[in-house]
Amino acid sequence: FGASNQLVAALALLVVGCWLLQRGRTSLPILIPSVLMLVTTLGALVWQIHGALTAPEPRWSIAAIDAVLVALALVVLAEARDVFRGRGSGNSGP
Repeated sequence: FGASNQLVAALALLVVGCWLLQRGRTSLPILIPSVLMLVTTLGALVWQIHGALTAPEPRWSIAAIDAVLVALALVVLAEARDVFRGRGSGNSGP
């Protein structure tokens, strides 16, 4: 639960940083903590997957849930990469 909570917080910071970047505002103070949180949280999830699969009795459900979280985070990171490259969705909303 802890890793998923941290992942949501890191992704929220990343989304806010992308939003600020699209509007031409300073986003570095938001993006630096976001990247640090993402690296540590994704590392913890991968470590947890490894531990769940190499345990004497593998915990497949934990490994599967963690793998889904990592995959979803990678999807959001790919979208953020597009924003940084200037190919973002361009939806400027209200």
